[in-house]
Amino acid sequence: MKNIKKQLDKSVIITGATVTGKTTLCRRLIVHFGLDPMPVHTTRKLRDGEIENIDGIFISEQEYKTRFDNGEYLQESLESAYFSGAYYGCPREWINSTKHGNYSCFVCPTVKMAKEIKETLGLSYTLFLGRLSHCDSLVN
Repeated sequence: MKNIKKQLDKSVIITGATVTGKTTLCRRLIVHFGLDPMPVHTTRKLRDGEIENIDGIFISEQEYKTRFDNGEYLQESLESAYFSGAYYGCPREWINSTKHGNYSCFVCPTVKMAKEIKETLGLSYTLFLGRLSHCDSLVN
């Protein structure tokens, strides 16, 4: 299989509902297509089966707030970075690295974060994963 970096000039942004396979899909894209992982910083706890620095960079709330106050994250406000009891942030330096040809796979816990990354990056593939129950409600 060819390396996707030679076929595409875009990164992949994955977002969607919880427990829909965002992390699993991103891992497969990383392994099979040679994309670079771009794990967000988060204050939530590491889940079973997750890998530090691949599935996320797990930091304390105090460290997150210090980094946020220093302008390190793309998120506009602490409120926009807060989801389901934890903070999530995408470091600006990673976005800048991606804009210069390092095509990456981002897993975003919120559509808002995915939109912020897409607007900053420009062209990218954006995937939204939903649960079957969400699809049923769209049909009915």
